[in-house]
Amino acid sequence: MGILGFTGERLKHAISYTPTFIKLSQFKNARAYTWEYKAEHSLEAEEEHIIKHLVTIGLLDQTRYARQERIAEQDAIKEGMDQLFFYHHVLKTTHHFADALEKFIVEANKRDPNDNFRKRVDEMSRRILKKIFQDVKIAESEEDSDMRFAMSELNEALSKGSGRITDNIRTAFKKKGVHSRIESLLMKRAMRKGVRIEHANWRMLEKHSNEMEGITKEIGPGAKPETFTRALNRFERILAESEQELVQIFVTSHQVIRRVLILMAIILSKEELFQGETAEWIAKHYTPEVQTQKVRVKIKKLADTLAEKLRLIENGLNTHLKELNSLERQFRREEAEA
Repeated sequence: MGILGFTGERLKHAISYTPTFIKLSQFKNARAYTWEYKAEHSLEAEEEHIIKHLVTIGLLDQTRYARQERIAEQDAIKEGMDQLFFYHHVLKTTHHFADALEKFIVEANKRDPNDNFRKRVDEMSRRILKKIFQDVKIAESEEDSDMRFAMSELNEALSKGSGRITDNIRTAFKKKGVHSRIESLLMKRAMRKGVRIEHANWRMLEKHSNEMEGITKEIGPGAKPETFTRALNRFERILAESEQELVQIFVTSHQVIRRVLILMAIILSKEELFQGETAEWIAKHYTPEVQTQKVRVKIKKLADTLAEKLRLIENGLNTHLKELNSLERQFRREEAEA
């Protein structure tokens, strides 16, 4: 991992850091599921052919597996990093919404304490802010527990070294009801659907943040009485819609990164499984050692790279968790001011 860790990765990818580019990249990299699906079948075909002593065909399967696994891993890593980059935009926009809301409340509080507009704003703000905070917190905690579970299991497996990754991951995810196998190419569609939902809600939240800033200017000095009525209706609508957007963003974003972590776990387990099986085939089925060792070295390098990126993703998640805590404090402060 670079000396700057996740921050260094963000700087390195600054040019391709816009949400639109990230979305296109995520759609493309979702093909990692397809490549891993193909790699699993190539590995199974290799085992079948080697056991039947069809060594030449088995070696072709082996070469095919290594190529497919390499592409699957590269796409999975890109998908994970893209999601972390987009999560940064999510938190940035959520801060923008919180700032816009705070400015509106401050402007409303400049009016007389007995003013009906100020009273309604206070009432709606307290009610909706409390609900937003509770809903986001619940969604965050539910998905965060799954992500922390995934990272803890992966880190434990990696720390125990060779021979334990496959067993650890299979056992751990089986308890969680997650298969250690790509059962269906529909997982790619699920990933793309999640990306589509989170980006749509992010755009709407950004739109509502800008709209909130607009009505804050409208209720400034010299505003007409009818302006306050319209502003109040728009304010109530924005709060109600933004609440749903915030919940959807955090839930879907965590589902996307969770799918990526599971995919990485599956790839890592398959790469270790390959090391164990090929060692056995060299000893029992007399597969060419030199050619097989070359592929084993390639797969070992892939596994090392994936392990490094997994730790980088963990570093990124921890960074975002700190930002989320800051956001939580801001919402609590606004709830107290309302």
